[in-house]
Amino acid sequence: MVNIKAIYQCIIDGVDYFLAGNTVPLELGDNKQVKLDVGVEAGSPSDAFLKMLKKPARLRHLMTCRPDDLPAIIGYVKNMFTPYTEVLATNKLTLPVYNKFYGGLKRIDHFFTIMHNIFVERVFDGKDINNNPVFDKLKFNQCVDLTICPYCGAEDISVRNVVRKNVTHHAKADVDHFLPKSKYPYLAMSFSNLIPCSEVCNRQLKRTMDPLVDLSPVRYRLQNPYCFDFNSVEFSYDFDNTSYHSKDAYQVKVSYPKDAILAEGYNHWLGIDSLYGGK
Repeated sequence: MVNIKAIYQCIIDGVDYFLAGNTVPLELGDNKQVKLDVGVEAGSPSDAFLKMLKKPARLRHLMTCRPDDLPAIIGYVKNMFTPYTEVLATNKLTLPVYNKFYGGLKRIDHFFTIMHNIFVERVFDGKDINNNPVFDKLKFNQCVDLTICPYCGAEDISVRNVVRKNVTHHAKADVDHFLPKSKYPYLAMSFSNLIPCSEVCNRQLKRTMDPLVDLSPVRYRLQNPYCFDFNSVEFSYDFDNTSYHSKDAYQVKVSYPKDAILAEGYNHWLGIDSLYGGK
């Protein structure tokens, strides 16, 4: 089982680190000529969000909320910023953004960097004192127990255990962030945002694509596999009776009767039409 208590505590440790006034280093520019310290300023959105996470029920909700609750969390964060400053919550800090918003300061409060440090660097990609992963992706895949990629419905993602010279090696699927951690780092350890999937769908096709189109009303380019609406993506097929073993004998068509915008995500990003041989 995934050690949820250890993950919870690691997040709290990161929250406490920043609320205690500590900083993390950040270098900007092609030659890393700008060296900064990033920490929390009293009264800032970062300060308010981290203090909110100190309430156990709020952090548990962030980690274990339903897929339908994720847009509300994004809306909560978005409302902490003005449209002018929203870039500080949704992007890595670049030199132009630094020059525009921080004007030469050497200690800054940058929401994205702080959240990325806590949820991604410390937890999702982090190691404990014994150099073991804080978030064990193999155990997570075993708990979810999928055998087929939920994005494309075609690639095998079953966990394989292979013994070589009395040592067990594991082949596991990728764990994708449905709502990308490159834009929403504070959702990097929300379990309904973690999707076991094929390497092709994750690293070559979807990559950092943001499925979220709009918050009001909520619209997506892809469906979250944990709450998939089968009436929104429909499959039909024809078989010409020539051969059960040839893919040319089958023609599968995919349609999106409820929301045509899904076609953009599934076809343009994941190539579903070409995968299933639609003509």
